[in-house]
Order: sequence, then C-alpha cells, then structure tokens
Amino acid sequence: MPLSKKKVRKSTPLAEETLQDCFDCTDWDALCLPHGDDINSMTDYITDYIKFCEDTIMPSKTVSCYPNNKPWITSDLKALLNEKKRAYRYGDREWLKRVQHQLRDRLRECKNTYKGKLEAKLQQNNMREVWSGMKTITGCGGRRRLCEGEKERANDLNIFFNRFSFPSAQVNTTPPPASSKTTTPYSTPTPSQPPLSSSTLDQSEAKPHLAPTLPPSVTVTTCQVRRQLERINQRKAPGPDGISPRILRMCAAQLSSVFQRLFNLSLSLERVPVLWKTACLVPVPKKTVPSGPNDYRPVAITSHAAKVLERILLAHLGPLVKPSLDPLQFAYQPRLGVDDAVIYLLQLTHSPGWWRRHCEDHIL
Repeated sequence: MPLSKKKVRKSTPLAEETLQDCFDCTDWDALCLPHGDDINSMTDYITDYIKFCEDTIMPSKTVSCYPNNKPWITSDLKALLNEKKRAYRYGDREWLKRVQHQLRDRLRECKNTYKGKLEAKLQQNNMREVWSGMKTITGCGGRRRLCEGEKERANDLNIFFNRFSFPSAQVNTTPPPASSKTTTPYSTPTPSQPPLSSSTLDQSEAKPHLAPTLPPSVTVTTCQVRRQLERINQRKAPGPDGISPRILRMCAAQLSSVFQRLFNLSLSLERVPVLWKTACLVPVPKKTVPSGPNDYRPVAITSHAAKVLERILLAHLGPLVKPSLDPLQFAYQPRLGVDDAVIYLLQLTHSPGWWRRHCEDHIL
C-alpha cells in the first residue's frame, strides 16, 4: 500500500504553557476595537491570530503513515523487521536465524499486550475503541479514498451536495385561464362567516393594539463560554476555520473572554459570521459499493466556535420550549432514545386491559 506522510502538531507541556502565556498577554481590545461592529472581519482576524500563535509556538513534525501495519506493531518490532531485511540482504544465516527467533517472541508479546488493552477497554465499557480495534484487526470498514484522477467524481459530488445553495428557478406567476369551476387549486375552502355588526366593529376598534411579547434577550457570560470550551471533544477534526479543538480546550480560560465578546456581538446584531456558517462536507458511503452521488451521506464539519454558541443558546431555549413538547417525544431529547420508545411501547402493549381499550376506541 502507498506510504503517506502528513504534518501533525506535537503537544508538549512547555508548548502548552507558552501558548497559554501568549494568550494571557494578548491585548484583545487592540484586536477587536478597530473592526467596530463588523462581525465578519473581527471573527476572521481573531481566528487568524489564534492560528498564527498555534503555528508559531506548537512544534510540528512529519510522520509516515503505513496503512498496512497492524495496531500491535510497535517501534521495537518495526526495528526487528528492518534488521531481518538487512540480514536477508547480506545472506548471513546465523544472523537471520537469531533475528527470526527474537522477532517471533517479540511479536507474541506485542499481540498479547494489544489483546490486554482491548480486554481492558471492554471491561471499561469503551465500545468505541473496541469496535475500532476489531475493524483494524480484521481489515474491515476501510473507506475508499478518492484518487487524484477522479476530479470529475469530486466535482459531481460538490454539485450534488450544494444543489440547494443554487438560486432556484423563478416560479411562473401567470394566472391560470378562467374556468367554470370556482375552486382554485391548492386552496383550502374556508367556512362562511356572518357579517360583522356595527357593535362588533366598534368593540374591535376600541381594543388597544397589543404588541407581541418578545423573549428576553440573551447575554453570554465568560463562565458559560469557558465551561463549554472545556467540554469540547479533542478527538474531533478542526472546522473550516482551522482552529484545533485541542487548542480551544487547553486555552479555555484565556480564550473565553474574546469569544464572549464575539458571541454577544453576534447576538446583538442578530447576525452570524460567514466563517461560522461555512462547513466542509465529507462524503461517507451509505453502502459498500456506492454507484451514484445519492449513495453518499454528507457529514458537515463546522466550526467549533459556532458549536459552542449553539450549545449556549440551546441551554437558554430548552427550558422555554420544554412545556410545549409532547411527553411521548423521544427524539432529540437528552438521555432518551429509540430504546426508551420501544420499552414504552412494549410496556403499553403488555399491560392488562390495553387491547380491550384499544378495540373499544377503534370501534367508537
């Protein structure tokens, strides 16, 4: 399989402390005040500054990825494999025999160590890591990567996933020709209402005009932003803004103030920055052998800063709409899922007298 190389960030305690000190010494007012109420330019400027500090302070290295290596192959085992290749190349049988014995023993130890890790994860009920390890061992679940020569296929996927972003065709507003029928298509007949009397008109005119009640304004605090930044999953990929979730979680205390200013400005202006509305779509196959664009599921990777604002607004809007929710709604509810719906349905069907009441209601 082809060898791939990629550049990764190496997080060290010294680099993390230096980055935190850098954000502590930053004058955020000097970066935000020149932009005024321009939320887009301010967001872009703050994002570029965070990425510049990350690129300057956090060390990076280029690693080689071998897709055909099994997860139990360590650096020591890889060194023995290379030594076996050198012994075979030089034709030294004694050296080759000795290395083969060492390689056999070391391979058995590495497999037993990896098996112990999987058993420990299974005991900890970490099914995600266990399932990922099983797929790696068996070689199943590998996604087919897009080759360089398939640019037309990539363009077709871009057009298919962004078909709703294109301007729609203008609707024909020409009135239909006159016909003998009085009913207009797509219209709902309304019941006839009696004519209003003069007294009714006077009473309606006498009533004062009541303005609709607006919900209270939302103001984000620094504690809320810091709490949500500390809950970010570091395993997620960075969004279109390029800010790593590890940096946001590691420097939550230093970045909470500037993100609080951006969130409050966005809520006061009732505008969302363009950078936070941008998403990278990753096509995930729905079946083993996809045949068309409709066989791919688009997974949107958005900015983590936008996700933090969404979680804060969800905590504010949740109690407001909770009284209006159906008590039997299991979808999009915290700590509820399809298992709860199935259990409720089974309990309802097995309860005594349910079939009789159901038949009576059906007959009535």
